[in-house]
Amino acid sequence: MIELAVFIANASILALEVVGARSFTPYFGASAEVWAGVLAVVLAGLAIGYHVGGKIADKKNNQNDLRKLLATTLGASGVVIAITWIVSDSFSILGSSIAAYSGLTIGASVSAFFLLFPASILLAAVSPIAAKMKLHSLEKTASVVGRLSAIAALGSVAGAFITGIFLIPQFGSKETLVGVGIALILLAIALSAPSKRIHLGIMFFVFIGALMTSNFFFTSNASGAVNGALVADIHTRYNRIWVVDSPHAFGEPFMRTVRTDPSATQCASMMHGELPSDASETLTLKYTQAFDVGFNVIPNPEKILIVGGCNFSYPRHVSNLYPNTVIDVVELDEGMTKIAKEWFGFVKPNNMNIYHADGRTFLKNSSQSNPNQYNVIFIDAYNSILSIPFQLLTKEAFQVMEESLAPGGVLVFNLIGTFDGTGRVYLQSVLKTLATTFTHIEILKMREGETNVPQNIIILATKDDAGKNAVALTVQNKETVTVSEFGLILKVVSNREELARDAIVFTDNYAPVETLTKPLRDFRY
Repeated sequence: MIELAVFIANASILALEVVGARSFTPYFGASAEVWAGVLAVVLAGLAIGYHVGGKIADKKNNQNDLRKLLATTLGASGVVIAITWIVSDSFSILGSSIAAYSGLTIGASVSAFFLLFPASILLAAVSPIAAKMKLHSLEKTASVVGRLSAIAALGSVAGAFITGIFLIPQFGSKETLVGVGIALILLAIALSAPSKRIHLGIMFFVFIGALMTSNFFFTSNASGAVNGALVADIHTRYNRIWVVDSPHAFGEPFMRTVRTDPSATQCASMMHGELPSDASETLTLKYTQAFDVGFNVIPNPEKILIVGGCNFSYPRHVSNLYPNTVIDVVELDEGMTKIAKEWFGFVKPNNMNIYHADGRTFLKNSSQSNPNQYNVIFIDAYNSILSIPFQLLTKEAFQVMEESLAPGGVLVFNLIGTFDGTGRVYLQSVLKTLATTFTHIEILKMREGETNVPQNIIILATKDDAGKNAVALTVQNKETVTVSEFGLILKVVSNREELARDAIVFTDNYAPVETLTKPLRDFRY
């Protein structure tokens, strides 16, 4: 039973870390600086728990006292987890308010302090208490500590896998941790003295009743963090996703958005009614409209690849434009595709293939099994609203994109960046890295005048003279390019040589994307 306590306590610690970081994503994003704040708080709690737990355990001189201490520690950690995570969104909203003034790391750390720190201390105290209970001879000290450490490590492995692969996708983050809290309380009851188990069992059921009542009447949710109605708060294998309806009167058209990041829209559709089938098939967001400039270059593509599906508004639009063209869509998160169907009325067209895979992995396999097949490749994959996953921005990634592109084809990138200011190096580095593989690059901006403000930037890249000539027909000797279907005017950026001065080449070995996009995140906060 002692070994089981160590196993479950350490599994719970990993569950806390995994759930904590995921639950914070819509409030703070998923950047390394957020993870750093969360992990720092948890590790600080663990350090205190290991130290204090050992000091207290050394003051107990018999097994009954130690067993009572172990049961109390487990029960207290379960109660703390269950109670704090019922109101977790309130602390997250508090942290996001602090982040607006003090930065993402501080904001995430404040939320983690309330939600993760107390439980981390209590769960860490379990291991030294268990070690004191199992140590009966100095001759076996190393073997006992080693065995308990191995059990703790196995518990951590199990906690990470079970939480990330099964519990969160099936039940959600908050529900997962409330379940962990209840499991810890039940384990504490099992470890308690037999004469007290009935009384503790009664108290447990009273606690569960109070917990359910408070959850029904008083629980916090994320609705206070959005402008509009939060119609769905969904946990998938990869993301915590909010579906938000803009404020509107009944019967009026409104915007339905998908958010996986604070204060920003990942994708959206205009709704003409409350039903998913009422979603408009006309593109709503300007940057998705700007993507169609790729068809100014290649007006009759035979095969198209779109990396990043979100609510599938753009793939659906492309399918309507080219019903006889084969369209492959790569979307990492199968849960996102399910949201597109359930909340945006998406029905897969006959000419569309959907692959749930990492974009880089798909491109690598595609370039090996069927190279030079796509006339147009669109890249619109983001792990947060400002940052494309680094593995899609390296020299090696661009090489597999080039190998997947048909002769005369064009790569179309949506990048969020700035032309001036401290955030400019990110754009410059992407362009310099592209230039290691692609022979011709054009840059189109959507905002007139503003150069130091984060904005959507459309990048066109080709690998051969045929592609270069096709792009030249679209942009050569022009100050602007018009996407005719939407009347959208894009400005051609002509100072490409100047943009490359401070850039670095991203490689799989070194691609500091999150560091270079930090000024963009700071601007937003």
